[in-house]
Amino acid sequence: MKKYNLLYVEDDIEIIDDVLYFIKNKFKDIYVANDGKEAYDLYNNHDIDLLLLDINIPYINGLQLTEMIRETNSDIPILFLTAFSDKQKLLKAIDLQVHGYILKPLKIDELTISLNKMITLIDKKNERSDVISFTNGFSWHKFLEELRYFDKIIPLTKNEVSFINIMLEHKCKPLSFNEIKDNLFDGFEVKDNSIVQLVARLKKKAKNISGSDDFFIENIYQYGYKLNIDTQRGEDIK
Repeated sequence: MKKYNLLYVEDDIEIIDDVLYFIKNKFKDIYVANDGKEAYDLYNNHDIDLLLLDINIPYINGLQLTEMIRETNSDIPILFLTAFSDKQKLLKAIDLQVHGYILKPLKIDELTISLNKMITLIDKKNERSDVISFTNGFSWHKFLEELRYFDKIIPLTKNEVSFINIMLEHKCKPLSFNEIKDNLFDGFEVKDNSIVQLVARLKKKAKNISGSDDFFIENIYQYGYKLNIDTQRGEDIK
């Protein structure tokens, strides 16, 4: 599945169509710029996941453009294209945390291999940021909306999925029974113990998979619940 957007910056009009022909199926959208100013505008106005960037472009060259982007984004993968074997330029590119370079004239197989590596890099980064580790071996995979005990998936109902998402949306602070009910059932009248029953069923499912009473949801006496995050894993809750 094509998931990512590429910004391709190239001032040699003759080779743009050839390159696009070979790489278009790898990306969701490809934005093309012929100079550094146009590229910077496209970068700021679109959701760009990686850059394929010629060093020698008008107005703002590739190194300067990279410096500007790195001021606010230290992670986005950048692959340089250059007709120069100038060591100083390539050393500067390393300082700017560029993920690689390809010398012109381009070889399509080399370009394809390099882009595949960059896509894999983004996939791995997204996979890490997509996972929130709870205590006792449980984890939540945000994109898939899956609860796992190590590598085992715990089947959830729609309400159980919503419950976990609601707790995460509130930065994992303790939520009262009424707060959870209001968010989960959107004001509809439900039994007072409905949340208690939901969590009890969820804990039973977890026990069936883990074989243990250990859980990741803490009961706050006569108040509500709190998710216990494994802070040693360093996941970012957003």
